[in-house]
Amino acid sequence: MNSNFVYIVKNSQFHQCLAVKITLKISLLFTTQITQLILPYPMYKYFLSCLLVGFLAYPSLGQNNAKQADFLKLKVKWRTYKKRQYKISYPQTWSVNRLRRKRGALLLAPKPETCQNAGMMTVINLRVYPLPDKDLASLIKKRMTRYNKMGSVKILKQAYVERREGNYYRIMLTRSYKDGVVVKFEDRYYAQGDKYYVLDFNGSPAGFEEHQVRARQIMDSFRLR
Repeated sequence: MNSNFVYIVKNSQFHQCLAVKITLKISLLFTTQITQLILPYPMYKYFLSCLLVGFLAYPSLGQNNAKQADFLKLKVKWRTYKKRQYKISYPQTWSVNRLRRKRGALLLAPKPETCQNAGMMTVINLRVYPLPDKDLASLIKKRMTRYNKMGSVKILKQAYVERREGNYYRIMLTRSYKDGVVVKFEDRYYAQGDKYYVLDFNGSPAGFEEHQVRARQIMDSFRLR
C-alpha cells in the first residue's frame, strides 16, 4: 500500500477524533449554561458529572455502541431502595442518589458507560410533597390548567391508570426552553394520606427514547407502603 495513502488515512482519523472532542468540549460549555437554568442544583451537579465521564470515556464508548444496544437483553441484578413510606427498584446499570436538600427526594440515572448517547440528560426524579385537603384530583386539575397556559408546553398524553400495585395519574409532555432545548417528560402522581409523590422521568428526546423501556420498568416497581 502506498505510504502516502496510509499517512492521509491516519491523519484523517486523527482530525476526525480531534474534531469530535472539540465539539464535545463546546457542547459541555453550552450544556453547563442550559442545565443551570432548567435543573435544581443537586441534579444539575450530578448531570454534569455524568456528562464529564461520558466525555472522558470517548472514543471507547463509541466503539462499544453495538454492545450497549443489547443492555436490555442482558440479565442484570436489581436493587431496591426502601423508605418507610415507599420502595423503588432499579437495575445495577442505573445509579441512585438521595438529594439531601429536598426531603424525600431521589435522583436515578443510567450509568454513562451503559448509554449509547453518553452525556444525554436522562433521569428519574422522585419527590414528595404535602397534599392539600388530600385531594389529588384537584391538584392535577390545577396543574393541567397551568400547563395549558404555557406556550412552551405540549401535552402528549394524560390518563388515570389503575393498577393492582397502586393507582396513579400520568402526564406526558414536552417543554421547550430557551436556545431551542426540548425536554420530554413522563410524570406519575401518586397519593397517600396527606402527601403526594411524583415520579418524573425526563430527558432529551434522544435520551428519552433510548432509556424509556428501562425507565418505565423502574417506575412500575414503585410501591407505597
